[in-house]
Amino acid sequence: MRVQLVASVTIPLIRKETGITLVDGSVDLAAVRGEVLRTRQKYLINAKRGGRDSTKRFLKSRKRSGIPLKLVSPSVWTGAISIGNPPQIFNMYFDSGSTDLTLPSISCLAKACGNRARYSPNASTTAVSKHQTLNSAFADGSVSTGAWWTDTVSAGNLVIAKQSLLAATAISTTVATINSDGMGLAFIGLSSTGTSSVPVSMYEQGSGNYVGLRLSSIANTSSISLGDMSLSAVPGHLAWYNVAVPSDGVKTYWQVELSTPLVNRKPSLVKRVTHIIDSGTTLIVAPIAGATEFWANVPGSAQVDAGHWTFVRLST
Repeated sequence: MRVQLVASVTIPLIRKETGITLVDGSVDLAAVRGEVLRTRQKYLINAKRGGRDSTKRFLKSRKRSGIPLKLVSPSVWTGAISIGNPPQIFNMYFDSGSTDLTLPSISCLAKACGNRARYSPNASTTAVSKHQTLNSAFADGSVSTGAWWTDTVSAGNLVIAKQSLLAATAISTTVATINSDGMGLAFIGLSSTGTSSVPVSMYEQGSGNYVGLRLSSIANTSSISLGDMSLSAVPGHLAWYNVAVPSDGVKTYWQVELSTPLVNRKPSLVKRVTHIIDSGTTLIVAPIAGATEFWANVPGSAQVDAGHWTFVRLST
């Protein structure tokens, strides 16, 4: 496949408080418990959507650009992209644990969509209506509801044509307080439209082979790369792993099977398991048995209660 490489984009980054620590720097356990519950519900909801019955529905429906990101909540990293022609600018959060691209519609009431920028398909010469109203489900059971459109997505000099998106007239309570809109990075099995996410569309259209997230609490270092890699941000050698595919053959998450986390360069689990790489949470979430074994190998860790652990982060 021919890959066209284009110039990357650099935008200054701003780091904000994560929301899971108290004023004295200690962990806010109530916030952590809430984040664990939301993450668990997210995986349960999406697992139900990725079964064999939904596979039939999906089949029926059928450069490089670095976007700096900023942390605005415990699990949201944001950066700017444009939609349509002429371009409409949106501040997006990038979630590798979901697939849909959701924007507030120009028809969304102020109370529901707050001060967000609104997407106006009628103002874009490249917008095409799919003449369907769809729901995109979230972890708390709420949904964003809106019209299904396709339009051009641009990030720097990277251009992706006919990308599916949801122009929402009602916003889920999960994201109502987040002053940004959602771009999923995962696979078709989690899509409400049964179509590809932005990075998969990029690959399918021959615009690039890679997507990379670099997330850090250090200012001016977090970014998402689409189309190519920034090798200067990778210490040592790259290691490649196949994306695990569910038994029904429909990819869902970015997940690696038969793997184990390393602690001080040593395996922390005796039995290798499947890991989901999800930029939509800042926590390590695992079954109790696996979490117990993992944290037992982390120096300085302590069990807070039956389901939560902490460890001391040393600073110099």
